Amino acid sequence: MSTQRYISTSFWDDKWIRSLNPSDRYLYMYLLTNTLTTISGIYRITLDRIAYDTGYDERTLRPMLENFKRCKKAVLFEDEYMILPSWPKHQKWEAKDTIRAGIEADLKNIPLKVKEYSLSIGYQYPIPNVQVPPELLYSDSDLHSDTDTEGDEDAEPKPSHLPPIGIGKDGISRFERAKETWNLIGFPTATRKTLLDLRDDVRHDINATFGHYTDDEIAAAMNTYAKLIADPAYDVFAQYKGLEGFMRGGVEKFVDEAKPREVYRVKTGEASKADVPRCKACTGSLLEEKHFNDKNDPRIGTCQNPECDMYHRRQE
Repeated sequence: MSTQRYISTSFWDDKWIRSLNPSDRYLYMYLLTNTLTTISGIYRITLDRIAYDTGYDERTLRPMLENFKRCKKAVLFEDEYMILPSWPKHQKWEAKDTIRAGIEADLKNIPLKVKEYSLSIGYQYPIPNVQVPPELLYSDSDLHSDTDTEGDEDAEPKPSHLPPIGIGKDGISRFERAKETWNLIGFPTATRKTLLDLRDDVRHDINATFGHYTDDEIAAAMNTYAKLIADPAYDVFAQYKGLEGFMRGGVEKFVDEAKPREVYRVKTGEASKADVPRCKACTGSLLEEKHFNDKNDPRIGTCQNPECDMYHRRQE
């Protein structure tokens, strides 16, 4: 006897579903309704099986699944387990004891590392006795983002049942707290991405910053940076496009122990900040002729800011 999977008619009205092309829409519907799905929304499946059932080859499937992962819709974990983060919510488990019992029975057969990862990406069921390891940070606010699954465009956000991992006293993750501070200071709007959405190397660098500095030290560094780039008495040649760049390399330069006011103050007798040649793209300092022996050196006039598109990338 086949298992019934019920999809709300509002599925087709959802903004994210309507944004998909027909192939992506077909694949997503397959992930919700194939014969291996379970009531928990976490089930075992291989890429080879998905390819066989859908008719798409693996080279076609991988970028489609990466898109679903970015949107927190469906995540293939270690090429073995499919995770549908919002599936439990749409089963109305809070109102139905039989649904809750079915989900918990199914979760007992899921390996611990899969359950930990599921919580880290916003799986919307409070898995008993499971906590997210510190390295799997997530954003509380992203669990109810405007790209949530089908039929939720007008839904009110609900309190998260997930365990608080790597967060401050106010319940906001450290990365979210840094974004909030960055915006309050008045910098350009920070990225809407969560820490897990960033590239591995970016996430690694930001986690290293969190390991070395407290939230208060990071906030103080942001305030110092804001004051120095606005003061003509200081020459901050490397200015950051956004929060990610500052978190990777700026915090260590602008915390009090780095003495940024001494490092970046224009020395007596030197040109004032207003007189220093500036890059039109980012307002960073340009490399001047005085820095080179050869007046025809091609680096003269290029930007010193490594985040700028005009930055002269030297050949090793």
